[in-house]
Amino acid sequence: IGRDAINRVSTRVYTSNGNTLNIILADKVGNGNVSVLDVTGKMVYTQQLNQTWTTIPISVSSGIYLVRVETEKSAETHRIIVE
Repeated sequence: IGRDAINRVSTRVYTSNGNTLNIILADKVGNGNVSVLDVTGKMVYTQQLNQTWTTIPISVSSGIYLVRVETEKSAETHRIIVE
């Protein structure tokens, strides 16, 4: 495994019950910001993250959303489907 692969910070983002967004940050990363955007790019939700595992109740219509997670070490975008 190369050095870049070892240093890569990754997050896990998923929904549960269709109205809860779960964000698990990689080890040693506990602060950041999450933004939820609809497919047109309109921001529908934003929140500061201050722990490794964050559960956020969201109230959005069914559809596909982009979840942008930014920390001091990385920025990643995840796609979720809300049914």
